[in-house]
Amino acid sequence: MFPFQYDENVYYIKRIIGLPGETVQIGTDGTIYIDGQVLEEGYGKEVMLSPGRAGEPITLGEDEYFVLGDNRNNSSDSREPERRKYPPGSDYRKSVGQNLAVS
Repeated sequence: MFPFQYDENVYYIKRIIGLPGETVQIGTDGTIYIDGQVLEEGYGKEVMLSPGRAGEPITLGEDEYFVLGDNRNNSSDSREPERRKYPPGSDYRKSVGQNLAVS
């Protein structure tokens, strides 16, 4: 969970699909791979049309998480390089992971 960048009273919730040390990749057909294995999931609203930067394998650091929104084709999430940091100056994926771990 993290605050919306334009209104501190609005929060978004994203699903953590990649954990520290894992490699995440999204195929052109929207299939999600974690360490080369297909992630069986049924909570995405629709098939992803764009894998974004996850079209290539991304290996997560020791304090990084890969998150996706359920509304996959209208979600600001870890697929977008410009969305990696939130709030400005902090690592977006690390912040999300810390917030979820506390709740």
